[in-house]
Amino acid sequence: MAADIMLIVAVTSVIQSLFGAGILLFGTPLLLLFGYEFIDVLIVLLPISLAINLLQIIQHHAHIEGLPRESRISLAWMD
Repeated sequence: MAADIMLIVAVTSVIQSLFGAGILLFGTPLLLLFGYEFIDVLIVLLPISLAINLLQIIQHHAHIEGLPRESRISLAWMD
């Protein structure tokens, strides 16, 4: 993986971890400006964004308000 991709992913991952959006919001246009194809950008950024979001849900699922009862039951294994 190129150094510019790794730098953009690292910076936008920190932003996503703090604010909930970042990798796709900022990473996609930046990588497109660097000349990467759209499909290649999505192949790199989507799995990373999904992984960060899932980790945040697993760690903080008790603080999520407004989940339907069925979701709370299915998240019980995380306790």
